[in-house]
Amino acid sequence: MFAFIYSLGGFLFTTLVIFLLFRLLRFTASRFIKKLKLKQNVLSILFGFEFIIWIILIYRIAEYSIATKPVLAFVMVFLLISITAWVFWFVLRDYLAGLYIRAAGRLKINQNIAFDDVKAEIISFADNYIVLEKENQSYIEVPYSKLLVKKIEYFSQSAEEEFSIRFELKKAKDKEVFIEKIKSKLLETPWINHQLEPQIILTKDSGKRFIELKIMLLDKKYQNKVEEALNDV
Repeated sequence: MFAFIYSLGGFLFTTLVIFLLFRLLRFTASRFIKKLKLKQNVLSILFGFEFIIWIILIYRIAEYSIATKPVLAFVMVFLLISITAWVFWFVLRDYLAGLYIRAAGRLKINQNIAFDDVKAEIISFADNYIVLEKENQSYIEVPYSKLLVKKIEYFSQSAEEEFSIRFELKKAKDKEVFIEKIKSKLLETPWINHQLEPQIILTKDSGKRFIELKIMLLDKKYQNKVEEALNDV
């Protein structure tokens, strides 16, 4: 068997079979696995197996061919360079695509976009994928490299709405600490307009002190989420 592989024709045939086999497995996994996390895990495992097989094959043939078949050794060096470049692209493509997309500045938090059959709002940017919230309030994670080859439509923001919430201040001396906690929590909240400074007003009612907070929601549908986030302060 190895005598056949060590010949130039046998080597080219073997590499073609391995390449087509793993392309078929990757295509099958991408087509029939619907859950993004599971799909990414399966594709990563397939990539790991394929990489190991290529390294073993290159090592065995290079060991044999360097002294006996210089032409095959040259092919091996070329293939090794190609595989190394492919490995770097496979591992880093989503990170590089993410850097490019964020540097371009066309996609922003709370922006509504649509591509293929997906229409959703941008919630956050991770290192190698973007998090979107669909209209049914389910979340999806899309690798950046997928977005580079998609035709993306942009939509205007939903109508903003002012939202007020009031907190009782137990001790006057805790005022500054409590206000800083509120501001910190607001920075972590994606459903408000961060370009508008929140209004923080100190009030009294029936001898009690209150802090009233007024912010601008990107959409009234986020009121419950903002309320839950602020009640954790």
